[in-house]
Amino acid sequence: MLSIEVGIIIVHWNSPERCTDTIRAFRSQGVPIRILVIDNGSTPENLAKLQLMCPDINIRQLGRNVGFGPGANCGISEMLQSTDLQLIALAPHDAIPERGCLNLLCAGLEGNPRAGAVCAEYGRGKTQHYSWMKSIYLTPSDNHSPGWNEALYPHGTLTLFRRLCLEQVGCFDERYFAYFEECDWGFRARAYGWQIGIIGGAVVRNPDRTAASPVVVYLNVRNSLILVRDHSGMLAAMIRSVVIALNTFVLWFRPRYRQTPHSTRVRLRAICDYWLGRLGSPPRFITNIKA
Repeated sequence: MLSIEVGIIIVHWNSPERCTDTIRAFRSQGVPIRILVIDNGSTPENLAKLQLMCPDINIRQLGRNVGFGPGANCGISEMLQSTDLQLIALAPHDAIPERGCLNLLCAGLEGNPRAGAVCAEYGRGKTQHYSWMKSIYLTPSDNHSPGWNEALYPHGTLTLFRRLCLEQVGCFDERYFAYFEECDWGFRARAYGWQIGIIGGAVVRNPDRTAASPVVVYLNVRNSLILVRDHSGMLAAMIRSVVIALNTFVLWFRPRYRQTPHSTRVRLRAICDYWLGRLGSPPRFITNIKA
C-alpha cells in the first residue's frame, strides 16, 4: 500500500447519486486522497442533493456547463496552485475504480520516471491508433498485459497525472469542450518526451455510460478536425472534411448503413462550425435534438 497522497478531481453534472458512488469508490482504495468536485452547472436541486450527501467534500461551483475539459482545467489549476500534491487523478462523476486500481496507477507512475500520465483499463481491450485520414480510432485487441502498456493518449474515464508533466505540458485545450481533449493532451505530452501508459490490472467501470447522442456525434466530427489540423496540418484537415462530407451524403442515400444516431444536418454543421471557428460548447439547437 502506498502512503503518498493523491489529489482526485471529479467533474460532476446533475448526477449526485453517481458522484457519491464514485467518491465512495475512491475512498475505499486504501490510498490517502484529497477530493475536489468540480460542479459543471448542475441544477440547484441536484447540487443541493450532492452537498447533502457529501457534506465533507470540497465542491467548486462553476455555475454553468463549461464542458468536461474546461471543468477539469479548473480542478487541475486549483490543485496545482493550492497544493503540493505530486499525483493528480481526474475522473467523471460516474467512474468507479475497482479494488486496488489507484494503487496500481500510482505504482505505474512511480515505476517509470518518464511516465507523465497513466490510465486504468476500461471496457474490452482496444488498441489506439491515429491517422490524419481517420483521426483517432480503436481496433479490438487482447486484454492489456499486467502492468505498463504503452499508449498514445490517456482516456477520460480515469487518468493519473504526474504534477511535473502537467506543469510542463499544461491543461486541456478548451476549444474541444468535450471529447478528443485527452488525445490532444497526450500528443502534446509525448512531444515533450513524456510517456503515456495504460496499466493492465487497474480497472475502472463506467456503469452510467449511455449511447451516443447528436451532441456526441457533433463533437466527435468537429473535434476530430481540430485534432487533425493541430497535429497533421491544414491540408490534412481539409481532406478529412471532404471525406466526412462525402460519407455523410452517401449515408443519406443509403440509410441501412447508418449508425445510430445519424444526422446529416449535425455532421455538416460540425464541419462548417470548425472552419468558421465556432469552437467550444456545441450549438444550442443540437442539444435539443433527440437521438
